[in-house]
Amino acid sequence: MVERQYKVEGMSCASCATTVEQSVKDIRGVENARVNLTQQTLLVKGKDISDQAVKTAVEKAGYHLVLPIKEATFHISGMSCASCASTVEKAVSGIEDVVDSQVNLASDTLTVHYHPNETLVQQVENCVKKAGYEATYQQVSHTSSCHNPASSSEQNHTLRSILYAAILSLLLLYLAMGPMFHLPLPILLVKMPLLLAVLEAILTLPVLWIGRGFFIRGFKALRVGHPNMDSLVVLGTSVAVLYSIYNTILIGLGINHHNQLYYESAAVVLTLVMLGNYLESRATSKTTDAIQHLIQLVPKKADVWNGKQYVSQLVTKINVGDIVRVKPGQTVPVDGKVINGYTHVDESMLTGESHLITKKEGSTVVGGSINQEGVIEVEVTRIGAQTTVAQMVQLVTDAQNSKAPIAKLVDKVASVFVPIVLLLAVISFVFWKLIAGETWGFAVTTLVSVLVIACPCALGLATPTAIMVGTGRGAEKGILIKNGSSLEQAQSLKAVLFDKTGTLTEGKPRVTKITCFADLTETQVMHELASLEQASDHPLAKAIVQTVDDMTTLKKVENFKTLEGHGIQGEIDGHIYQAINTTAISNRVRLTAEMEACLERMTNQALTPVWFIKDDKVEALIGISDTVKENAVRVVKQLQDNGIEVAMVTGDHHTTAQRIADKLGIKHVYSEVRPEEKVDVVRRIQKEVQGQVAMVGDGINDAPALATADIGIAIGTGTDIAIESADVVLMKSDLWDVWTFIHLSQLTMRNIKQNLFWAFAYNILTIPVAMGILHWFGGPLLNPMIAGAAMSLSSVCVVLNALRLRYMK
Repeated sequence: MVERQYKVEGMSCASCATTVEQSVKDIRGVENARVNLTQQTLLVKGKDISDQAVKTAVEKAGYHLVLPIKEATFHISGMSCASCASTVEKAVSGIEDVVDSQVNLASDTLTVHYHPNETLVQQVENCVKKAGYEATYQQVSHTSSCHNPASSSEQNHTLRSILYAAILSLLLLYLAMGPMFHLPLPILLVKMPLLLAVLEAILTLPVLWIGRGFFIRGFKALRVGHPNMDSLVVLGTSVAVLYSIYNTILIGLGINHHNQLYYESAAVVLTLVMLGNYLESRATSKTTDAIQHLIQLVPKKADVWNGKQYVSQLVTKINVGDIVRVKPGQTVPVDGKVINGYTHVDESMLTGESHLITKKEGSTVVGGSINQEGVIEVEVTRIGAQTTVAQMVQLVTDAQNSKAPIAKLVDKVASVFVPIVLLLAVISFVFWKLIAGETWGFAVTTLVSVLVIACPCALGLATPTAIMVGTGRGAEKGILIKNGSSLEQAQSLKAVLFDKTGTLTEGKPRVTKITCFADLTETQVMHELASLEQASDHPLAKAIVQTVDDMTTLKKVENFKTLEGHGIQGEIDGHIYQAINTTAISNRVRLTAEMEACLERMTNQALTPVWFIKDDKVEALIGISDTVKENAVRVVKQLQDNGIEVAMVTGDHHTTAQRIADKLGIKHVYSEVRPEEKVDVVRRIQKEVQGQVAMVGDGINDAPALATADIGIAIGTGTDIAIESADVVLMKSDLWDVWTFIHLSQLTMRNIKQNLFWAFAYNILTIPVAMGILHWFGGPLLNPMIAGAAMSLSSVCVVLNALRLRYMK
């Protein structure tokens, strides 16, 4: 059975939904089609579903269907700077069916969103290859990191190569510059300049070979018309080497040009750039520590019941329904349900919550948590990509690979940066040689310095490294951020809207008041009402059902349905029962003075009223109380102190909602609001504050508002649909994490701005120096070796600055 979900545009009523459903059901192979009018989605189930057939059927019915968007991730090799990333993105975006493409330079990944296309992977790989790079499709894996840094052996090999290059470069420096510092040279080399020049050339060749990757990538990028940082490096070093070879020939012909050899500059520049890239790679790999930590939470093996005894088995071989035993001190290997045993577990590594949580028969456990006490037996309920850890890894990975809006500025600069540097290098060479009348050696020095000192890599790393560290830091605190855009927007929030039940309050209400209006006892009323409410998963329904001691005595409900935004209805023993809120009661029955007085007393006590109706006659009014969450008052005050407007939006009665709001210090209250009206409230506040608005909620009725808000924040204990609609998930359901997320956004954006300032300032200040502006005013000329060191250092500084986020509180 295949199941696919589509977005449908143009539906406005139940009739539209019915029309779409019927049109799609007529398609061969489709067994069922269901429309969610609130979310404007279409769910299709069948044996063989054709996206194009569904699209045609929906459009014939008069509506527009958006084909499902798939995602593919590729590892890109050969990129070295923001210009490379921009080139790859532009090349892939031109492929038919590609919706968008985003490159993350820090993790060397390309994420492509596309409409279904069986040849897409091959097309992307071919397209990237034509652009001068290599793309390798990555199968989605939830047990290994999305960013695969070089293995230990590869890193050791790279380090050894750099060491060999450094030794040769130091020897070259001694030969070329030793006499300037009165250091002794072999007498043979002093008397034979040609031998010295040839020796320098011979020592340079191994360094060029070690750094051959720069030449391969750099010239390939030039050949396809998309020069990058490697192109700048190889052009600079190639000019230096070729000019030195030319002068070596002149020395052999008896013309003294020994002082115009630049072998050592080329070798040292290559060595420094290789060292800078190595240090940058080592530092960048630390930005994925959060993902590595999550992956390592789940053990490789588990004790699984095989029908006779428990045997050790790889976690990857476990199936849903298997029984796993977890001893004290062991890590829970899977998501499941406790079927035997009693213990306390530590889930702090997943949620950031420090206190132990009791687990007994019927409790759910999460893979990665640690069993502290007794032995428990767990029935596996989720495996592979469906487990909590796997979903957390995927969310953090997606966020780290996403692109924040501020990165658009970098993209624009990167697209023209390298060509501008090439132009400035040529201008510098022409000016000093043809206009200022300096020597060829002088002009070559400025040319090489300009090419080498420019650093587009720092620009390309400024944003993604900070985003990677910021989202990773959030995951460590139990805050799952789904995209870089949310992390950027949160720092400029103007208003935060909170749902009440389950968000500002504990969501574990209890029945505290029962008033009967019929000839029934409280026990009889609650038994009938609980029979109706047992079919609902609303927190208020659960509170009512919990008042019944023996669940087996509850009656069977038929024709149950949800009265969206009002309550529920069902048939029991031939009678129509309803449990509805105060908003809906006025449209169904006429309240007596006694009922009005009872309602007023309950609302004055901040109780949530539930009307119980049997065959259009009010049987009772139930008062349900809920306690305010810990940190609710604190977070409201913190937000308000930072200039963020706070409002409550709830479907509860106005007086009850106002009482809770008064306790919390919330001035703006939107009560008796239906789910679809919450969307209108969000839009209204967006217009009023003229800025970013966040919505915090936990229930199904919050999903549309979470999706409409600029940032949707879901409480981790909420429903799946609410969590899916949100941009941020608070795993430990602590309201203080709303402020923690906003503060993390502020720290991350400050870090990004620092990185961008450094990257822009570095290039703006150093390129003119490399062009010889100091020499024009009587100062020294910049040595290409110093230029190479500065370029490498700039990238490393950007990454190290981003890593500071890991230690910020």
